[in-house]
Amino acid sequence: MATTSTQKNPSKRSREEEMEQTPLNCQIPVPKPAIYPNEMYLCRRDEYHDMINHHKAIFYTLAAPRAAEVTVGHALESVFVRVRTWATMSGKGESLSHLADSDKQAIIASLDEYCTMLKQFICTKFIDSPFWFMDGKINATDSEPQSDFHKRFQYVYERLLQVSREDAAWWRSINVGKLNDEPCVMNNIPPTPVGRNTIKHRTALVKTYTDELMRSRLFQLLLRDPMTKYKRSQRKSSLRLLLESAAQTVIHGDGGLYGNMNIVRLPDLPKFNHWSGQTIVHPFHAGFEPVEGSRVLIVTRPSYSYIDIISLKHFCTVPPYMVNRAEVLDTVGMDKEEGDSQEDDDTEENADPVRDLPPLRETIWRQ
Repeated sequence: MATTSTQKNPSKRSREEEMEQTPLNCQIPVPKPAIYPNEMYLCRRDEYHDMINHHKAIFYTLAAPRAAEVTVGHALESVFVRVRTWATMSGKGESLSHLADSDKQAIIASLDEYCTMLKQFICTKFIDSPFWFMDGKINATDSEPQSDFHKRFQYVYERLLQVSREDAAWWRSINVGKLNDEPCVMNNIPPTPVGRNTIKHRTALVKTYTDELMRSRLFQLLLRDPMTKYKRSQRKSSLRLLLESAAQTVIHGDGGLYGNMNIVRLPDLPKFNHWSGQTIVHPFHAGFEPVEGSRVLIVTRPSYSYIDIISLKHFCTVPPYMVNRAEVLDTVGMDKEEGDSQEDDDTEENADPVRDLPPLRETIWRQ
């Protein structure tokens, strides 16, 4: 019977068995991290996975699906139409020549570059102050909310803008959207507890704002003469519904478009330029259209646009979205700079429309 070498040498067999049972005292080589492409640079596998997880977190923490830009624009346009209708029905239809000069000057000064007090009120309360609905309570049992808390919160937001405009836009929309969660009729989602509390506080604030506006002496000067008690109540009720609609529209855009609001007022529009896509003329201009380069006298409605909009599909921003164009009243006639000629008008008229937004001011807030 043949014997193997291991059987002939037991010591050799024991050494081989020991080597098989005892692992080698050496490190297994670790493969180098893979390189993945990004939009701006190459990154490691762990960095790439972190970005993907962050993207998923962004997608799944949305307060609501992305708001449709066209819907936001149409809703804001509807608010302006209701403002004009309410002012026509409730305002004085006759001349205001009976007012004292001091009252006229006070009314003009209070408008602060706006055309109507109601539009100014909506912009000041809801658009310029995106966190107006916050109560600033310390805890759930706090019965004394801080009326100026939203200003402190806004200051934090403005500081974030100086660091990263995109992160500030995301932070702003998440806060506005999550704090104003409302029930969805389509999928029967109930409102969140924080959403119920915010809506309750928001409704009370709108009532307070309505009382504040109706008690304004200058605002009263522009309303019709005293009516019956029923009609006064009806007028106040319709104003409250108008303010609630405006507040809901602004919250829908701020919480659903994930961008920063940019407002273009009279100082940003020294001259009329139809081809810029930033302005439209007021209906009072019917039959007397202003010429290109004419001086803008009044901005009856500012231009609102969202910038620094965060993309939910890529790690980048999307182009600005202009919610509505500024409505202006201009001088009619040859109110142009010296050296302008008819050839310039022909060239401008045949040129393609320019859709770029004007240069940003130092701040997006009121000056």
